[in-house]
Amino acid sequence: MFENKKLLKYWSQRNVETSLPTYTFIEGDRAELPCDLNVSATEDEVSLVLWHRDESGSPLYSVDARDLPLPTATHFPAVHMESRSYFNSSASPAYLRIEGIKKDEEGIYRCRIEYRRARTETMDMMLLVIVPPREAIIMDEFGQHLHGIIGPYNEGSPVSLICEGEGVNIPNIQIPLSIRMVFPSNIGN
Repeated sequence: MFENKKLLKYWSQRNVETSLPTYTFIEGDRAELPCDLNVSATEDEVSLVLWHRDESGSPLYSVDARDLPLPTATHFPAVHMESRSYFNSSASPAYLRIEGIKKDEEGIYRCRIEYRRARTETMDMMLLVIVPPREAIIMDEFGQHLHGIIGPYNEGSPVSLICEGEGVNIPNIQIPLSIRMVFPSNIGN
């Protein structure tokens, strides 16, 4: 199966707006997008695999098996993808791997499979890229930045903390909060 285990978590997720299968990755991680070559169902051979993003005219990756068997076919990544992409046709399902995925590479990806005799097949999918927060800033209720140990606060008194982070497409998250009370007798322990 896929080498990127994070993909499995999102395998069946669908994008509500487009009803496309949706694959979500964190910026900088490896993205793997499936392309089911389904050769056994067609009793045919793959002659060409083309990957496009959005409405681009030229493919961002192609595999030419017109004169060679698929395992030894020639791979042609787009210039901007040369060192970061690879199509693994021996996996089941086959997949396009993109190392160091970037936010601006988000969009609709299309895998087009041309067979020697059977009809051309296409698979569309949505790739989303989450940009994690760059730095978390903790502030008190007055907007003062807090660092290290904060306080002192009276026991039982309310404490308001504000956490800010920069990023986009941040999913709903739960942050466990553990509080360690510091008293003069245990400072430095």
